[in-house]
Amino acid sequence: MALMQSVRLYQTVIDSSFSVIYVTDINGRYKFVNDAFKRLVGLPEEKIIGHDASDVFKNMGGETLHSRNLEIVLTQEPRKLVEVVESACGVRYVYEVNYFPIKEISGAVAGMGGIAHDITGRYLAEKRFEVVIGGSMDAFFLLAESGQFIEVNQAAQDLTGYSRDELLRKSVRDIDVPLDGLSVVDRLRSGGGNAVRFESRLSRKDGHLRDIEVSICGVATEDEVGEFSERLYYGFVRDITGERVARQRIEYLAYNDTVTGLPNREGFKKDYCSLTSGRQDRSLRHVLMYLDVDNFKAVNDALGHSAGDAVIREVGRRIRQVIGDDQLLGRAGGDEFLVCLTEENLGGTAEAVVRAILEAVSEPIDLGIRQTRVTMSAGVTVSSRHNEELELLLMQVDFALFEAKRHGRSRYAFFDIDLHALHSERCVLSEELRSAIVRGELNIHYQPKIGLSSGAFVGVEALLRWHSPTLGSVSPARFVPIAEETGCIVELGAWVLRRACSDFVGWRAGGCGLERLSVNLSPIQFRMPGFVDFVREVLDETGFPCDRLELELTESTLIEGTDEILRTLNDLAELGVSLSIDDFGTGFSSLSYLKKLPVRALKLDKSFVTNIDSDVNDRTLVDGIIRLARSFGLSTIAEGVETKAVSDMLHQMGCDQGQGYYFAKPMDLDSLKDWVSSADVLKRL
Repeated sequence: MALMQSVRLYQTVIDSSFSVIYVTDINGRYKFVNDAFKRLVGLPEEKIIGHDASDVFKNMGGETLHSRNLEIVLTQEPRKLVEVVESACGVRYVYEVNYFPIKEISGAVAGMGGIAHDITGRYLAEKRFEVVIGGSMDAFFLLAESGQFIEVNQAAQDLTGYSRDELLRKSVRDIDVPLDGLSVVDRLRSGGGNAVRFESRLSRKDGHLRDIEVSICGVATEDEVGEFSERLYYGFVRDITGERVARQRIEYLAYNDTVTGLPNREGFKKDYCSLTSGRQDRSLRHVLMYLDVDNFKAVNDALGHSAGDAVIREVGRRIRQVIGDDQLLGRAGGDEFLVCLTEENLGGTAEAVVRAILEAVSEPIDLGIRQTRVTMSAGVTVSSRHNEELELLLMQVDFALFEAKRHGRSRYAFFDIDLHALHSERCVLSEELRSAIVRGELNIHYQPKIGLSSGAFVGVEALLRWHSPTLGSVSPARFVPIAEETGCIVELGAWVLRRACSDFVGWRAGGCGLERLSVNLSPIQFRMPGFVDFVREVLDETGFPCDRLELELTESTLIEGTDEILRTLNDLAELGVSLSIDDFGTGFSSLSYLKKLPVRALKLDKSFVTNIDSDVNDRTLVDGIIRLARSFGLSTIAEGVETKAVSDMLHQMGCDQGQGYYFAKPMDLDSLKDWVSSADVLKRL
């Protein structure tokens, strides 16, 4: 009875297990199976006992299982294997099977037993994990808390150069090369299992270093009874060596100039802030210089941009040679440089240093196949206190450089408060001037020209005038230079030409004879592409006769004598427009160009004319110009005629026309009409 009860208890326990349990004889025929086994194969016990696996698991891998059972009986060695079987309803299961031999009391093998645990869920999860992690382009690591590798994927092997087996025998400490002294393991422990991301460096098997980005997180594992076992760390590692090189290159380009290797404008600001914030003596001041190569565009146009870059590099080298290695130097733009001199390292006054720089730069530059020369202009300011804002100082040196440029080349200017006031005024004028045309604030006054031999009215010169409601009457001497600097002189010049031609078309229609209408041209306007087409368009629109229009160009406009300038002059002459050289004698032109230029007249600058009755030098100069013009077949026009004595003297010298307050002041069109009607100088043509 006790034996029977023991057997029933044994049977109950075995049948209650979710694991598949069975026993076979030495021939592999089942002697005992539990209920889990019966449910798996879907057969009653009588169709299982006495049959082997090939019969019970038909079409479900039975032959393989039968061979495995016989192998265990034969070898008498226990094994643990993973088997895939198909249930009676066609569902595939994955079992982890513990095979073991069963022996009699005598020691002889009587058969074998098997206990199979369903691991289908775990198996599928592991396979999915292998697919995802194994196919990842990023390296995957599973680490013990000590840093020992537990699992890696193929990308990890490729990154480190070690095989999986080699890595599993190593710790992350073996390949970690910390960038800041903090190892991967240290970071893991300090993170307390939280996700962390950081950059580090690893040493490959071949000894090469690779920059990496690590994203890693801790996970707590449990033992079989659900209690905390240990903390593992899993993470992905990305090779960022190329990215770091690119990032460093981008950062370099953000703060450095590629042509000279000097800090660019932003790099200079960064260095300046480091310099001023780290000074020990807070009372020391410093000098800021803004240097610009004069007319650098001409260098690029004539020699090409490669030669232009070579010139810029040499200019930077010479500046550095003058100021020394301990001073700040940067390239602010195309042909612009910034220099910061600290007071204790000046080695002389700021003026002496800037002079030395301009002198050094002006020396010939050897470009290999030829030499060239350039000059520089500079704006200089001296800080009033150690922590003065850089933006304010940059504005000051910009004002000073602008002032230096206004007075020519190879010059320098120091910033002062008066210069700031002047610049502010120019800014106000510039803004007001841009909208003056739209607001109708501009007008044209006309100054008559008189034939000195006949006393007749022969023409007028159109002169732009500006009356602002806020600024009042603004002198052309104030607003014309600003218009040229800002570029709006082109728009103003176009308006003057169109308006003057329109004015005199109507007046001529009323019967007034006008031999010539003179309009001044700005050098910028004259060099604009399509200028000849624009003049043709204005004449066609207004109907003004081509042969009655005279365009006045300053001598400085023609001083270069380039093929393009000569071509424009010839095109205007072919159009029928007359040309004259204004302010002749002030531009130091080569007189040889007079025989090449298609001009009608030379206009004597009033600085030579006004005092010819009292200054023998002026009289000699004017007489010489008139004779020179006559020898080239050119007419002469004298401006600035203020007295009868000057008018008579010009007439005796053979000057053709005069213009000045002695005859008439500039006046608007209505006043000019009244003046012509009342004056005894009218000559109808």
